[in-house]
This record gives sequence, C-alpha cells and structure tokens, in this order.
Amino acid sequence: MMPNLTTLTVHQCDSLRFLFSSSMAKCLGQLKNLKISNCQIMEEIVRNEENTYDMFDKLSRLELQHLPSLARFSSGSYIKFPSLAFLDLDDCPKLETFIFDAKSENITTNKEERDIELFDEKVEFPSLDILWIQDLPKLKTIFHNQLHSDSFGKLRIMDVSRCHNLINIFEPSIMGRLNALETLQIMQCQSVQVVYDTSSTTQLNSFDCPNLNAVQINACDSLKNIFPASVAKDLNQLSKLQVENCSSIEEVVAKEEGPKTTYEEFKFPKVETLIFETLPQLRSFYPGLYVSNWPLLNELNFEQCGSVEIFAAEFSTYQDKLDLSHPRPMKQPFFLIEKGKSFLNLEKLMLDKNTEIWYEPYGPLLAELLSKVKSIYFATSHPKSDVFFENLQNIEHLRVLSAPWKELFVHDHQGSGSREIHEVETLPRVKTLWLIDMPELIHLGMENSQAGGPVFPNLEVLSVNKCGILENLASTLISFRNLTVLTIWSCHGLQYLIPYSVAKNLQQLQNLEVESCQRMVEIVASKEDDPENEIAFSCLQHLKLSGLPSLQGFCTGNCIFKVPSLENLIVEDCQLIDLKISSDGLLQSDLTPERLHVTEETDDVLMLSYSRETDRDQTEQPMIADSRVDVTIAGLSAKNESSSFA
Repeated sequence: MMPNLTTLTVHQCDSLRFLFSSSMAKCLGQLKNLKISNCQIMEEIVRNEENTYDMFDKLSRLELQHLPSLARFSSGSYIKFPSLAFLDLDDCPKLETFIFDAKSENITTNKEERDIELFDEKVEFPSLDILWIQDLPKLKTIFHNQLHSDSFGKLRIMDVSRCHNLINIFEPSIMGRLNALETLQIMQCQSVQVVYDTSSTTQLNSFDCPNLNAVQINACDSLKNIFPASVAKDLNQLSKLQVENCSSIEEVVAKEEGPKTTYEEFKFPKVETLIFETLPQLRSFYPGLYVSNWPLLNELNFEQCGSVEIFAAEFSTYQDKLDLSHPRPMKQPFFLIEKGKSFLNLEKLMLDKNTEIWYEPYGPLLAELLSKVKSIYFATSHPKSDVFFENLQNIEHLRVLSAPWKELFVHDHQGSGSREIHEVETLPRVKTLWLIDMPELIHLGMENSQAGGPVFPNLEVLSVNKCGILENLASTLISFRNLTVLTIWSCHGLQYLIPYSVAKNLQQLQNLEVESCQRMVEIVASKEDDPENEIAFSCLQHLKLSGLPSLQGFCTGNCIFKVPSLENLIVEDCQLIDLKISSDGLLQSDLTPERLHVTEETDDVLMLSYSRETDRDQTEQPMIADSRVDVTIAGLSAKNESSSFA
C-alpha cells in the first residue's frame, strides 16, 4: 500500500472526514512531506483504530492549512514524530488540541471547565525546528503543563499569528527547552498578556533563551511587556527587537519578584536594531533603576511612542540626582546607559516628536555618544539644541521636528534682544536636511551670518514643512549647487521660494515641489537690475505646484526658464496662472487678465481673486508643445501626444 510514497498533497477533497486509518498510516514508512489543505469537512487526519505507535517515522514536513472542521490531528494516546522538522498549522478554526485521547478526557465531562492545550505529553517532537501557528481562534494555550520530555528541545523558529484567544506564548513547562530558539514572531494575538508566564517560576527554575536572535511583535493589544528581567539578562545573542502597534505595552522588560538590588544591569552585546512604533503607553525600557549597555546598536527607531519623555541619560549622572527614598518626580529617560559602553556604533536614530533627545542640557557627552550617527530624526524643545550636532561629523541625513529655533545656529539671549551667532564647523557629509513643524523659524540663517563658508556644502535634498513664518530660503549656511530635490509644504510666510541669485545655482535640481503656501506670489524672485534673464534647469525632471492660490507666475520679472529634461508637470489649485512649455523647453507662466483683478492690497499680502465665469471655460491647462511631458492640471491628468495645446 504505497510503501515508497515520500510526498502526499491533499487539496479540496471535500468528502473526506479523515485521511488515514492508523493501520494505513503505519504503511507509509517513507512519507516525508504531507500537506493537507481546503478540505471542508475533514475532522481529523488519522482515525485511531488501535495504538498509534510507529507512524510517520520519516515525516519531516507537515502542513495543515484552511481546514474549517479539523478538531485534532488524531484520537489516540500517543504519537511520536521523530523526524518532523517543520510544522505549519494555519487557519483551522476548530483546532484546539493536537492529540485527543477520549479515555482521559472522559474524566472531565464539562468541556468548558477544563483547559485545552495544543501540545501535551501525548505528542513527541524531538526534532522540531520550525513551528508556525496561525489563525487558530479557539486556541488559548500552546503548551500543556506536562510535555513529553523529548519535545521542543531543537525548536529554532516560532511564528504565532492571529490567535485571538491565546493568553500567553510560553508556559513554565517549556522552561529549559528553548536553548535553540533563534526567532520569535507574534502577530495580531489580541488576548496575549505575557510572552513568558513566570507566575510559577523560581530563581532556580526560569526561562532561558541564550540563542534568541530576533523578536518581532505586532498588534498584541493586551501585552504589557516583552521580557521578564531574568530572560532579558540572558539575551546575549539578540540582534533585533521590533515591537509595533501594541496599545498596552508600558515597558520592554518587566520587574520580577526576588531579592532587591540597588539597580539592575542589562547587557545586550549583539543587538543591532531596535524598532518601537505606535506604542502609546510605552514609557521606559525597565520601570526601576537600571543600567544597560548597547555596544553594537546600529539602528534605533521610536515612532508614535508619545509617552517616552526622554531618550537617554548617563546612568551615574541620573543616579546622583535620584533620591531613592522618595518617588521620582522627574521625567524618566527610556535608556540609562554607561559612558563608553553604549551607542558606539549607532548610525540611525529616529525619535518621536514628544521625546527629548537627552536628559541633561546638550553638551559634549551627547555628541560623543552619537559620534557615528549618519541619520538622525529628532524633536526638541531646547533653543540651543542645534549646536550639538555640529560635532556629528558623520551625519548624512538630518531631520529636525518641532524645534523652537528662529534661525539655524542663531540664538536670542534670555531677557535681551541681542542675538548670539554661533560659528559652526562645516558638516560636509550631510546630504539630506528636513525641517518640520517649526512655527518660530524665520530664516534658515541670515545672509552673511556664516563667515567660514556654508555649513552644508554638499546638500542634495532640502525639505521644509510647516514652518509658518519662514520668510525665505536664502542662507549662506546652505550651498544649493548640489541640490537635487527641493520640497516645500505649508510655509505660509513665503511670498517667493528663492531669489534669482539662488536659482542660478540649481543646476543639479531634478525634483521641485511647492505645496500649500497661501501667500506665495512667485517661485523665483528677480530684481529689475539683474543683468541676466535666462536660467536653465537642465536636470529638472519633476515639477509640482499645488495649493498656491496667490501664485502669479513662476517669475514675475523678465526671466526665461529652460526645462529641457522635464518629464512630469503637476499644477493643482493655482487658479491665477497659465503655464506654457514650448517645443524647445521654455517654461513660461502668464496671468489670465480676464480672470484676474486685484481686490485688496495690504502690507502683508496681496489678495487676489478671479472670475468664476471664466474659470469654468479657461481651466488651468498649460500651453504645451512638448509631447514628452506628463501633465496633471487642476486634477486632470493627460499624456500629451501632440502639440494641440500649443
């Protein structure tokens, strides 16, 4: 009876209630791969007629997928899978237990009163390497408090997803069996309260995961922490921890009952990546006093973690300020670290907008700790916080959010109107500069304020968003010669984007986007006495102008702009202009006289309106003779295939 069969796949066999009898299963001595899927009424895989010993000796891969009626793998007293390395249980909504022994279950007649576990002592997995458990809605507990002594000792990868009634991942019965575990992923398990249930463990009897390398947790809304302290102290191989979308998590490491110490110490010698995203209750790494070391940490992200108040503090400094006899009134840093033992290799740092970057005022220690950072995204409320990153000579990408700066590297003395201009060393490696949500920012740096040349001589990307009173982009701090991307959004104080003198230097510009700037009248401001009147944006490929109701033209002077490489043109909600692109790549913008009339002129802004009657007939279609340009005007998109608009 097929004694040499090695692979069996059963799919959409909707008349089968079970696949094998136990006697038939014993004849499949060479079976290595078994996959069963989409069988609508299958209740079990092996129907027990006698003892279930000596079955599936060579089975190495078992997949049970999309079996809506499956309640168990088999009814019997015991099954051993000596070679099984991969087990996938996916979308089996009635599955609660792997082996069901009717004789032992008869002792408890009320099913609601007994706990049902997926795996117990009736099944043996001595070689199991990978375990996937997904979409088992009835599952409450994975591991029984009594497991076979030879099970799960080689388990290396475990993935548990969308088991909405599951209350924990590891029971105390699994202690001592997780030495091989490398990867743990828990996704969308809404009822999971703890990963490690330590309710009945002792100091001499605890979980150990010495080879755990990667942990990823997402959308587990009942979870309050990730590791008990005893497990966290043994994570010497951990490389990546990623926790996202868990609404109740308050700390990463939980306190445990035990002998009290002055402080705890956690060492993570191999952690390279930490990602915390959308964790609104997260406040600290550990709720008590502690010190942690992160010598290899390379990437650290906090995003939408609004309760994290301070990113880090130096342990000894913080400890000196802490009165252990009273509750802590001060804000608690997320990380407490030792100088010279943490962040030595940190290259990417992203902090939430509510998180201060450092406990103490900005100083040389912070710059020393972050000396290798290449990309930093942070918010700050400190008026002089810009000076600390001048020592970050490896910085390549700088993103600053909600800083109370009026100008870069220029500060007002408290109680006086005088300005302190801080001479800053050149940051030659910075390629990207983002300034976001700075309501006090007036200038990027007053012209002629930096005697030693630009601070950002090699900038390639400049993005300025939500800086409501910013007056202009001109600054001797920034060289525009290498700029390839320039994006401006919601800067309502700008009446023009750049002066003519800056525009002439944008020879490398490829992407220009200006959006939602209510007062902007022109993109390039020129003076009547400018001797030149032609600028070639030779590399410009993408141009977007959107939400600029006061815009009267690309340049209101007598300037000619050439855009020979332009591929995409988008104009939206710019009611006062028509654009023209000639066949030789000239970009021109004209007011529409019959639509435009001046209704009010003040010192602050020129208010413009237009006739609704002519607006319907004369939409914001440009006159385009170049068929290579993709055009979107006022919400209408077209690929011009002829010069019919010319």
